[in-house]
Formats: sequence, structure tokens, C-alpha cells
Amino acid sequence: MRIWQSVVLSFLAAAIGGVPSAPGGEGSGFSWQKPHAKVLPTGGLEWAPEPFTFAAGKTVRYIDFAAGSDANDGASKEKPWKHHPWDPAASDKAKTHRGPTSYVFKRGVVYRGQLAAPANDQGTPEEPMRLTSDPSWGSGEAVLCGSDPVTGWKRAAKHKDIPDAEKVWYADLGYAPRCVWMLVGGKATRLKLARTPNWTVSDPDDVKSEWWTWEQPRWWEHKNKATINGKKMHLGIDAKHLTKGAAYFRDAIVRTEWGIVMGTPFPAKVEAVDEAKKALAFRRERISNP
Repeated sequence: MRIWQSVVLSFLAAAIGGVPSAPGGEGSGFSWQKPHAKVLPTGGLEWAPEPFTFAAGKTVRYIDFAAGSDANDGASKEKPWKHHPWDPAASDKAKTHRGPTSYVFKRGVVYRGQLAAPANDQGTPEEPMRLTSDPSWGSGEAVLCGSDPVTGWKRAAKHKDIPDAEKVWYADLGYAPRCVWMLVGGKATRLKLARTPNWTVSDPDDVKSEWWTWEQPRWWEHKNKATINGKKMHLGIDAKHLTKGAAYFRDAIVRTEWGIVMGTPFPAKVEAVDEAKKALAFRRERISNP
């Protein structure tokens, strides 16, 4: 079962900047250890962040995700890298760079990727690692974006259970998105994913309060298991709601809590349907997300 929605652009942005001081000594400490609000006479708080000041160490590398190349030396604004060395997508000179460095991201450019700092690449109190931006290079904000733009849209969904199919636009993805946003004129609006049940957040303290519930709460007894192609799987039983035939659930994605990670509903693909038990078989392996 594909996920269908009208318009989608995944959008998750975080502006980068701010420089930690070296531990030790007067005025030291990291930015998250300092107050960023002042207390008002009424007892309230007023946001009062420390103004951004560009600072760079002895070694500087420039990153322009839009126009850079990992084959460049990255040492100047004229020859920036595309990827940060900590990004799995980095190649060539960008991939092999190590050591205390100030990484300057071009302003006005959205960086899309994943950064995972390796244990063998660290800064020092005198030369910390910096992820920052230079106000003189580009305009706007430098943005780290852990999302993917969705392309390849098609009109008119061809599925018998979708009403007004001519009004539906869809795109096939190789992963199960957790959040989906539409970007129009620079404004991002979160969209609801097509789902069953089509629940709403009626209780902010329990956003899953309207989710359906499996009938076997004593999961630790392991009574409801299935073996599909030699692999053991969970068998989720819900006789009240799983009343449709196997074709309806084929290739569907179930987002469910399970015992060991009770508060984390990762998506899992439905790999088999037991119509007699009104059950879906799935494994605990999550489907990758961007």
C-alpha cells in the first residue's frame, strides 16, 4: 500500500552558528551552559540570546551544498566542498579531511544530509570543532536540513479504495516518512499522511490516544508469533478493526509500539496477513527514514 497525499515537501530546518568557548577559566563554558533569557519583574522570561559573532580557528573549510565539489580543496570560498567530512555522502578530499577545523557553511544555502562525528575526529580546547557561517559569504541563514525534497509527482492515483482519484497527486518513496511538509512561497505547512485510522491529536499528553490497540498486551509471553520465509515475526491481532481481506493490507506499513521500545512507534512493513486470526505479521526492523 502506498502512502498518498496531495502535495508534499519534507522540510526540517535548523540554523547553524554559535561558537562554544574553551572549557576552563573565566567566561568559559558551552553555549547551552549560559543563560539565554532574562527574568522579568513579573516573573516571566524574555528571550535574550547572545548575538552571533563569527569566529574561526587556524584551519577553515568552506561548504556550499548547492555549488561546491568534494574534489576541491575546500580552503576558500571560491573552491568550497559540497559535503561535510562527517556526511556519509562525502567523497574525495572532503571525505578524508580530519582534525580541528572551522567548517563554514554558505548562508542562504540548505544543506541536506546527515552528519555523524567519528570518534577519531575531535577538536581541542584551544582549537574546537566549529560548524558556523560567515555573514560575508551568502545571504540569509545557513541551514542544516535532515530531510529530502519529494519529486516525481504523478496525478490520478490508481487504487480502487481512493475516492476522487483524479484530485490526488502521489509519489513513490523508498522510505517511510515520519513527517511531511508542503513548502509554498517559503512557508512550510505540515500535512497529514494518508493513514488508517485517520486520527487527530485530541490529547497533547498522549498524541497516540486515538490509535488502535492490539489484543495481546502480554507481549512477553510470545504467544502470537509467525514464521514467514524462515523469519520470526510479531503477529498483531485486532479482530475489531482488521476485517478486510489480505489484499487490502498487502505492502502496507504499520506504525506500532512494541514491548522493548514502548514509546517509539517505528514503521514496519506488513509481510503477511492471517485473515482467520484478524492479524498482521511484521518484524521489529524499522524502515529507513531520511
